[in-house]
Amino acid sequence: MTNRVEVLEALESFVNARPGLRSADFDAAGFAAASYQVQRDRADELDMLRHIRWETSIGVDCILFRARGGRMRWNSVDARWDFTAGQYEPLERRAAACTLLASVIWAHRREFTESPAESLAILRREFGRRMVARFWE
Repeated sequence: MTNRVEVLEALESFVNARPGLRSADFDAAGFAAASYQVQRDRADELDMLRHIRWETSIGVDCILFRARGGRMRWNSVDARWDFTAGQYEPLERRAAACTLLASVIWAHRREFTESPAESLAILRREFGRRMVARFWE
């Protein structure tokens, strides 16, 4: 049986792993932009992880259900997250984790509010305009 702490710790170690960007794959401006994107994804994921840890009513079942059919898959044997890459894994890993967490938070928030507008207003207070525009609008 998978527990909530184990899943969240594995997600945190997934996002804290080195992204693997290679400067040879980019020109100077492209590498700087890619590095910024990867670091922004990391910061956003850590913010959402803190929220999910604090919101104890979000269970492991909700997290694993939201991961079904996406690029992130829970490996219960090794107690880690597996990722299916598209074109360039270093840019996609953290973005996929952010998408998963945003989906979990949205599903939880919608469960306890009456309308999507109310959910967005609450998320805007909790995460700010930038994250709401990026993940939920």
